[in-house]
Amino acid sequence: MMLFSTSRKHKVVSTSTAQTVAKVSGFVIDAGRRQVVAVTVKGTKAGDVIEWAAITAFGADAVTVPSESAITTAGGPIRDLADKDHRIMGKL
Repeated sequence: MMLFSTSRKHKVVSTSTAQTVAKVSGFVIDAGRRQVVAVTVKGTKAGDVIEWAAITAFGADAVTVPSESAITTAGGPIRDLADKDHRIMGKL
């Protein structure tokens, strides 16, 4: 089992270039649906989130995405769920 706390700072790697394009900084969780809907990222100018559906793989050391274009700016429901009132707290 992988904990959220150990997954933070994972590298985000593009499968098209094999380059690190960002680092995971957190998770966006829809509690009503009981699922992770996106990961928040830092270290890139491309945006601040990757929607879960855009992730190719989430491994023990890295997250892979098809390209840097998978990184977007949070909008709509994801923006609402990513605000500080919905952040997970503690060690998960």
